[in-house]
Amino acid sequence: MLTGEYSDKGPYREKNEDSVKCTVSGDHAFLVIADGLGGAPFGEIASKIACEEATKILSEGWNGDLDGSGREEFLLRLFNTVNGKILRKCVDEPKYTGMCTTLTVAVLADGYVSIGHVGDSRAYLVTEDELICISKDHNRARILLESGQITEEEAKRHPLRNLLTMVVGENMYLSPYIDEVKVKDGDCVVLLTDGVYSAVSDDDITDIRNHKDAPAEFCRILVDKAVDQGSMDNSTAAVGIVRGKEKESVGRSN
Repeated sequence: MLTGEYSDKGPYREKNEDSVKCTVSGDHAFLVIADGLGGAPFGEIASKIACEEATKILSEGWNGDLDGSGREEFLLRLFNTVNGKILRKCVDEPKYTGMCTTLTVAVLADGYVSIGHVGDSRAYLVTEDELICISKDHNRARILLESGQITEEEAKRHPLRNLLTMVVGENMYLSPYIDEVKVKDGDCVVLLTDGVYSAVSDDDITDIRNHKDAPAEFCRILVDKAVDQGSMDNSTAAVGIVRGKEKESVGRSN
């Protein structure tokens, strides 16, 4: 497995409320990305807790022998554990009350990728000939999309995309979107916050095909392109590539 990550606060935000972490453990790669809610207090704290806690749970507990239903149950528990961690932080330190975040987790293995997702960050699968969004936005724009009132491209920039219907840290119990798709050698999983995918094209995302030996560099290129093309938000990308026993390629964060 190869992984890479990159994050930039962008020119319009005072701080970066995104968090990202990629790790490789044996035959698995764990990708985690979180976007603290703008307009709510301490989004950067919420996203950091979510990212660190999810990575810890995956690194310490993921068992490669889990079957499909076991993987789904693991991700369900992970999201509710992370959710509980943030809620407990708010109880223990009331100044953090109201902080929330998105959270997208991908476990990439030889043969499959399992994802868990809450919010409006996205997980994409890039194969030799396809780009597939394997997450579903939890926002009002998604409701319009599923009812046929807008297109997928319109949903990227629709005014209602910022009205989220599910976040981590708001309710006592989460029902994350969980899915699993087959992958083969050379396939790429790309996680993006909305600051990136709302400003770049599908062709920009599939350009990972030309950077499979340098996923961290690709993440930087994609984030920089989002900023150059007018992203108003923090911008973060993470990539995992199915490739045998390769070592992790580490990106950096601004």
